Amino acid sequence: MICPTLLTLIAALSLTTATPVKRTDAYLLHAKNSPDNCLGTTGDLYNGISLQNVPCSEAETNPRFKGKWEIVRGNNENGIRLSGTDYCLDATLPLTDTGDITLWTCLPGTAQQTFYYTDDDHIALTDQNSCLDFNAGGCGQFTCAPGRRACGTGPDALAGGQEWTVV
Repeated sequence: MICPTLLTLIAALSLTTATPVKRTDAYLLHAKNSPDNCLGTTGDLYNGISLQNVPCSEAETNPRFKGKWEIVRGNNENGIRLSGTDYCLDATLPLTDTGDITLWTCLPGTAQQTFYYTDDDHIALTDQNSCLDFNAGGCGQFTCAPGRRACGTGPDALAGGQEWTVV
């Protein structure tokens, strides 16, 4: 015999419909120090492809441009996804200064793909001290620091290389 409370619960559940998870909107990402260049690629997608700094104008004019990202302020526990694909930002392990950030099949919850978009515009690996870092040739990872210059302290370093804007 089924108890009346269980029958009531079953009846209530049968009237409930699942709400689909809303995907975030897709945005271009550019480093504060380079507003005309966006994070992306114009090549074929595969695991391990390096990301480049592509002129943002190609987002509208080049059909091969892939650089619109699903990102939210705060924790991106399911990864920062390249919109319309199953590829996410991925930090090469072990984490090192000047290490690579590439695209890899999304693996939600993995340390190398769980990023946090901070209030001071850094894209940091959650619970790590490693941030997405822009330099004149491409993107990688480097120790997080407010106003961090990109990829070291030499003449090629660019102020604001770890501060990212979504447009």
